[in-house]
Amino acid sequence: MSLGESMRVVVRVTDALGRVVYAREGLQYGTGTHKLELNMEGWPAGSYQVQVLGETAEGGRLEKVRIPVIQLR
Repeated sequence: MSLGESMRVVVRVTDALGRVVYAREGLQYGTGTHKLELNMEGWPAGSYQVQVLGETAEGGRLEKVRIPVIQLR
């Protein structure tokens, strides 16, 4: 993900039924490009969607970013 300013970020992964299977809040990222790696070992096969929501120190918000479905086989 590429950020134009520092943000606190929330990451959520939901399964095909909309259940949250992973959530991480309070991640702090500075300006620039960042890579988020998820260890999905042991997760059942299926479709998952990643959602990212960010907030700046001044209260500015980043719209939810929906990353295309991840398919585990």
